Amino acid sequence: MKLLITGGFGNIGLALLDACSSAGHEVAIFDVRSRRNEKLAKKYAGKVRAVFFGDIRKKDDVGAAVSGQDVVVHLAAILPPVSETNPSLCRSVNVDGTKNLTACIAEAGSGRLVLISSVSVMGPTQDKDRVLTTADPPNPTDTYSQSKHQAEQLVAASCIDYCILRLAAVMPSRFGSSLHMVKLMFDIPPGARCEIILDIDAATAIMHAAEKLFHGTSITKRIFFLGGGRSNGCQLSASELIGGLFGQIGLRMPARRYFNNDSNSYYLDWYDTEESEAHLQYQRHSFLDFKAMLNARYGFLKVPIRLLSPIITRFISAQSPYG
Repeated sequence: MKLLITGGFGNIGLALLDACSSAGHEVAIFDVRSRRNEKLAKKYAGKVRAVFFGDIRKKDDVGAAVSGQDVVVHLAAILPPVSETNPSLCRSVNVDGTKNLTACIAEAGSGRLVLISSVSVMGPTQDKDRVLTTADPPNPTDTYSQSKHQAEQLVAASCIDYCILRLAAVMPSRFGSSLHMVKLMFDIPPGARCEIILDIDAATAIMHAAEKLFHGTSITKRIFFLGGGRSNGCQLSASELIGGLFGQIGLRMPARRYFNNDSNSYYLDWYDTEESEAHLQYQRHSFLDFKAMLNARYGFLKVPIRLLSPIITRFISAQSPYG
């Protein structure tokens, strides 16, 4: 199977590249040209069939990359907080870029699309008393979630074969790539429901979706939630998630006063993933597994971190816009 990954040098894209190359698929990457991405292109040259540097907003760039591909996985997107500080950029990439991609696949005549969307399209749902299903109507309320929902609608209205995967909170196995998320952590109300999924499990699900689309099986024109699942301990409260991760490296979670307490401004929740797991067979890692990975990476620092924990905690707390 010849597979193109847009935004392929991002965290999930690299996990997907690893999974697909191990499975023997021929992988091409489409991403913006940057010094970082040029270095990654060299690093992964043995796993990548071709690299296309371009702009998802330019149809000619997209068309050159799509030509000859069996399946396209569309990861390229503008994410929060940039989506909210630069809404025009967000819409041009997330919506217009998806429109270009869908048109190019249709013109190629043989491609299929796995659209990576987000559970944020559901809007704030903490007032619900049950897990969410794909039968629940979307209710996007900010620039990012609205752009992802518009992208879903564009794809659903097209003539191509597609599958839409809405991802829960993705935990990175490449931990260094997540340090910039510290400030965003404070946007999560401590008591809120939050479902996680490891990037390597998300990659497995995406690869299996691409394979099924390629073989013309039952997921065509379907929407699925992707999450780690209750049985894997991946349906948590935000305080359980953040406190558990902080504790794993010898730190205490910052005081609750530093966190947002408005549940109506928060997008994540728990999701019914039984059907996606039945089709895609991806829920392989638990929250405990993720903490073990964190310990393997940073465990040697636990003693010095504990000694410096008051200073570190004050520094982290100072990043909060709420305290």
